[in-house]
Amino acid sequence: MYENRPKIKIPLENIDVILELVTLAILVILWGYVLMSFASLPDIVPMHFNGNGEVDSTGGKGSVWALMAITTVITVGIHILTKYPNIHNYLVEITEQNAAYYYKISCRLLRIVNLCTLLVMSYVAYSVITIAMGKKLC
Repeated sequence: MYENRPKIKIPLENIDVILELVTLAILVILWGYVLMSFASLPDIVPMHFNGNGEVDSTGGKGSVWALMAITTVITVGIHILTKYPNIHNYLVEITEQNAAYYYKISCRLLRIVNLCTLLVMSYVAYSVITIAMGKKLC
């Protein structure tokens, strides 16, 4: 299917660099927050919330590392996927003439999705830690 697609390197524009740097910065800040907070966590932390935001499942404080591992794998995985736009799905046939345009759009969309996903996962981690410490969410 995508074997015949052109393999070209798409140069990053300023917005792409900003998206990548903001994503990296948030991931590093999140890891720092979790590392600094981990020692203060109780042995049991919330792991699942119902539709009303109430805790309906708990786990050991080591569960925070699983959350961080999932977050990091998703973030790094999507970042790697932006390096191979020729394997993405497209609604049009990719040719030499339109490849650069569609590859650029596809990679930018993935960068935005990556940032949004990381923001959601960061909020989840923040919520777990904040509630576990007995504080209210803002």
